[in-house]
Amino acid sequence: MTKYIIKRAGIAVVVFLGITLLVYVLISLTPGSPAEMMVGGDLSKISPEKVAEVEKQLGLDKPVFVQYIKWLGNVLKGDFGTSYKTSKPVIDEIIPRLKPTLILTITSTIISLLIAVPLGVVSAYKPYSAWDYISSALAFLGTSVPNFFISLILIFIFAVKIKLLPVSGMYATSANQNIGSLIVHLILPMTALSLQSVGGILRQTRGSMLEALHGDYIRTSRALGVSEVRVVFRHGLRNALLPVLTVIGGRLPFIIGGAVITEQIFSWPGLGSLMVTSITGRDYSVIMGITVFIAAVVLIGNIIIDICYGLADPRIRQSRT
Repeated sequence: MTKYIIKRAGIAVVVFLGITLLVYVLISLTPGSPAEMMVGGDLSKISPEKVAEVEKQLGLDKPVFVQYIKWLGNVLKGDFGTSYKTSKPVIDEIIPRLKPTLILTITSTIISLLIAVPLGVVSAYKPYSAWDYISSALAFLGTSVPNFFISLILIFIFAVKIKLLPVSGMYATSANQNIGSLIVHLILPMTALSLQSVGGILRQTRGSMLEALHGDYIRTSRALGVSEVRVVFRHGLRNALLPVLTVIGGRLPFIIGGAVITEQIFSWPGLGSLMVTSITGRDYSVIMGITVFIAAVVLIGNIIIDICYGLADPRIRQSRT
């Protein structure tokens, strides 16, 4: 298992380099330049010589690959560069935004699992029942309705009509940053982001459980008088977990991507909203810093999922030791 984890970590490093290089190249191909934003004023009246001078100071006059190598070398030293917009270190821009994003994504992932897995198990245990139809409707809603539309519906119902929940921000005021205020402000964006993942996880759980519950070992366990709860959860669910874990790992990028949209709609002060403002402001150094953190979270999450494979199935653990 240790060798397998090291191998997966090596693959993650290669993927990380590919992601950062691709994003860096795409950024360089976008119209405009950070130098134009730093010079300021009417773009039609900006001196090209002045823009070229600022680009030279920033090192943007060099080939893209040379810029990337220099940026990567600085990142390996812990230097993510300086924001073109605020002149602050990129790490100082990202760290305050990292906590809100982790709160939103982790809680929404936990909630989606607490909803999807039990409903999937019940749907498989009692197919074509009322629970199964309700679960199927919820899965269809989660997979077919766009995240931004769900967010707007939640805002319309709970913030505009009922006036029960706040529509924006992380706390009521800067002076009232307590856990109660955080939970109240978290409900709507967390619900919107959770519904995005519930559908896929629920459908996979139901399908895997249906297949597991029709296995010979399940019939043998029942014939031996094993309790139904133990049969379903100890034998059935454990063997159905591997495909579910695969879906969860595959959903991580979509959860992070959905957080970008959700944070923007609900004015949640996380990495997503910072990413949007950095793109519109051509703050390339901050964009690359956020890319590093998002890529790291997704890749580490997938490595954790791989470790969970071994915990869920001893055969995998033994084959990888």
